[in-house]
Amino acid sequence: MSSTTSPDTGMTPEPRKPLRKRTWFRVTGGVAVAFVALIAVLSATNHPAAAVSATKPPPASSAPAKPKPAAAYPAEAADKALCNTYNADIKSGDTASIQAALDQADGSVSPGLAKDVQAIVDGSSLSQDMTNQIHVAMDCALVSVGKAPPAQGFSGTAPAAAPSSQPAAPAPATSQPATSQPAAPAPAAPAGPTASQQQALDAAQSYLNLGSGFSRQGLIDQLDSQYGNKFSVADATWAVDHSGADWNAQAVMAAKGYMALGTGFSRASLIDQLTSAYGSKFTYAQASYAADQVGL
Repeated sequence: MSSTTSPDTGMTPEPRKPLRKRTWFRVTGGVAVAFVALIAVLSATNHPAAAVSATKPPPASSAPAKPKPAAAYPAEAADKALCNTYNADIKSGDTASIQAALDQADGSVSPGLAKDVQAIVDGSSLSQDMTNQIHVAMDCALVSVGKAPPAQGFSGTAPAAAPSSQPAAPAPATSQPATSQPAAPAPAAPAGPTASQQQALDAAQSYLNLGSGFSRQGLIDQLDSQYGNKFSVADATWAVDHSGADWNAQAVMAAKGYMALGTGFSRASLIDQLTSAYGSKFTYAQASYAADQVGL
């Protein structure tokens, strides 16, 4: 193909590439672009999750974070050593070795654990020992999971009162106000003495009329005696108290009767006879009055 000179510029132009070659490069480039796009589409179709994940950030994990292990408390090692000794020796009842371990710890164990263990060593009753062993078991359970026992020990913590399932007791009923009804009248006393009382009174006055002198107690004994009138003591007492007797005058009569016997009485012997339980049974004052009246 011959070159021509441009009349305007006077330069020889660059020869043109054949049309066939330019068309091939265009077709070849377009096919390559289309092929790459097709691969991308197919890859996205077969793995949609991967395509989405390529455009989105990974979701945050929903699993909770593991808690950090608790830091050991200062007395944990000493507490574990004491609990090991306790668990090994308590079954055999070897409290001496437990006491030795507690003494050897020399205050390095937790105060609450030391207090509960010491309570077992010092225990005096079976029921109290069982309670103390429960306290130490609770202490050592806390120690085994890395927690310190309570500072005052379980023996020094009062458990909260459990709510009672029983219904509350009803409040006591208030006392009823006094009724306005009048009190029942007392039975009326009999208008006069009973028949037996009247008979006893008649007998008492008969004895007094003899003039021999009866004391109060002597007359009652005469009325209720099985060798006398056999009245009841109640009837005899009622009759004597209602007889109207003057017991000083009765004592004087009795004193004159003794002196009339002619056996001879001193003042003291006369008073003794008047007051004797085997004599007239007057009181000492009544007997003295009678002795005065008869001149002794």
